[in-house]
Amino acid sequence: MKKIYTVFLLVFVVTVNPGQTKNANYDSTLAKSFSADDFGMEPYVFVILKSG
Repeated sequence: MKKIYTVFLLVFVVTVNPGQTKNANYDSTLAKSFSADDFGMEPYVFVILKSG
């Protein structure tokens, strides 16, 4: 019975999830002015400094 619920849940999550949609407010010229990529994201570097 537990397997049936697991399979049902998996099928439900996979079929109901619409995924990502296009942003209607995306402005490619504005993204290029900030040197962003095709998704409007800028590259960043995450650094953790540890002493000792």
